[in-house]
Amino acid sequence: MYRIEFNILIKNRIKFCPKVVSRRITMSHLLSINNILKRRVTIWDNLNANDYDQRRLCMGPFSGRSLNISRRICGMLLNPNCEFELNFIPLHTLGQWFQLIKINEKQDQFDDDDDDDNNIETSEIYQIDKVFHKSLIDWLPEFNKIKSANDSQHIVKIDNSPQGMSPKSVTSLLINDEDSQESINENPTCSSSSKTHIMECDHNNTNNIYLTIDDIRLLVELFYLPYQHGPNIQQVFIDFYWLRFNYNQDQNLNDWRCRASVFHDNAKDISRLLQKLVAIHNRALLYDVYNYINDINSTINLCSKYLYWIDNNQRRSSVFMSGDEEPWSKRGGLAGDFLNLLPLGDFQSLIKSEFNSLSNIFIIRPITSNDHASMYALCTTICYQDDIDDLLNQHSQILAD
Repeated sequence: MYRIEFNILIKNRIKFCPKVVSRRITMSHLLSINNILKRRVTIWDNLNANDYDQRRLCMGPFSGRSLNISRRICGMLLNPNCEFELNFIPLHTLGQWFQLIKINEKQDQFDDDDDDDNNIETSEIYQIDKVFHKSLIDWLPEFNKIKSANDSQHIVKIDNSPQGMSPKSVTSLLINDEDSQESINENPTCSSSSKTHIMECDHNNTNNIYLTIDDIRLLVELFYLPYQHGPNIQQVFIDFYWLRFNYNQDQNLNDWRCRASVFHDNAKDISRLLQKLVAIHNRALLYDVYNYINDINSTINLCSKYLYWIDNNQRRSSVFMSGDEEPWSKRGGLAGDFLNLLPLGDFQSLIKSEFNSLSNIFIIRPITSNDHASMYALCTTICYQDDIDDLLNQHSQILAD
């Protein structure tokens, strides 16, 4: 709304980018704004912001902004994720972006009319893969730093030797660091009888609890950028899309099962990542990322279970469509993309498609006796099942009751 108002004030002479979060910031946009304002602008970049939808994270590298725009701006401010500890990659890659600008300014290798870094006549160009990998290497030690959620200082002293975590429920790890410390000291190894799946450790190799560069890359790719998933995760999503719509018992299923096996392995990798993250010393980082990684792990494991189910000679009808979908079943981000492929049901057809409000004011009121008939009809429609048709004919209000 503020962009519309500002545009009116300057008599529509500036063509704003139609998105609050821009995939790319181009030279043409900057030139048009600078010409009107008679000065270079400072950019407040929402590329990694998640305050508009805190069910999502944007931990991917700074991208979509050519080095060439540097001569048309006064500076660049990055609006980060709300979770402080999860902004390392965005800020680190932004720093590398500025470093390359300084190098190329000294070499005078900019083309003011071009948005493509590859046309800079120097080897010092902003290569996403290169800066991303460097940021991953520098971020990895942060996971092993001893840091509590309430203080960034090293106030907790624990044994740095490899050891398993407590077999207690994961939720107990998210209470406070003192409780966490006690559980570590009291239970130096994992119990094989633990019922918490993600806390099961590999007794044959205690090094499996340590995060690697590949683990950190997987974490970031799960929560990449607003307009794209990480390259490897995008392939996982494509695989599930194909598996979801290409199961046919009348044809040879070898190819389908081969591809499904790869998907199941990827799901296990994400579960192992969650297990490793729960064991890190940096509790502040864990607290920031836990809900997100636990959520996407549950979602992808649900997809994995669904593939097992449809390949198990089950009656493929609307078993998943209970008619009682929770609000979380419609979400954005990677979890939302996966859930949208599952047959969770969609009852938007019950909402009137042509609803033209004459006012922006809505009155919320208690339900009255005049509404009962409509509410009973809605409940009956949502929960209707073919096998109770005779019962409904005799007792039309039984489902709503």
